[in-house]
Amino acid sequence: MKFTKISLLIIGAGILIAVFVILYLSYSQYVNQREALSQTIEAAQNQISKISAEKRPLEPQVAQLEQKIADLKSSYDKAKGEFPNVSIQSIEYDEELSTLAEDCAITLTHLTATDSTVLKEGSTTYIATDFTVEVTGDRTNLLDFIHRVRQSAYFSTASINSLNLIEEATPTPTSTEETAPAPLNYSTLQIALTVYRYEGN
Repeated sequence: MKFTKISLLIIGAGILIAVFVILYLSYSQYVNQREALSQTIEAAQNQISKISAEKRPLEPQVAQLEQKIADLKSSYDKAKGEFPNVSIQSIEYDEELSTLAEDCAITLTHLTATDSTVLKEGSTTYIATDFTVEVTGDRTNLLDFIHRVRQSAYFSTASINSLNLIEEATPTPTSTEETAPAPLNYSTLQIALTVYRYEGN
């Protein structure tokens, strides 16, 4: 089948027109997408500008809050470093000593507990806590206090390292007193002891 020149021209023109239409549609789609993307970017930039404008007045407050947080953290770390590492058991021992002193009718004037120390003997671990106790009162009651400490279940694993009994001067009644009070054997007792706790293997 032979095509005439006119037929070929028509066919060529049709192909060109089809290509032009395809290119035009593709370009139109690209332009629309670009405009939509441009609008999205513009909206996002406007939103960012709005957020920045709203945030700017709050920046001094944020800076102050951050500084306060830093100051509080510093104070907390300092207080944590100064606070003694006293265990719950140490507090219970303190309460037991106070109770024993009250039962013996003497006055607990000084009580300290050191940080616990880990001791290892082979595969066995012990926790040792040192206590310094000072009580004052009648000498007989002080001796009773020592006995009660030894008998207490809290101190069944305790070792008394030292005992120091300080005799206090008995007040001399003046001549103006009609009836002088009966003198008491008033003394001060200082005790240093270590409590051991078994922590297992």
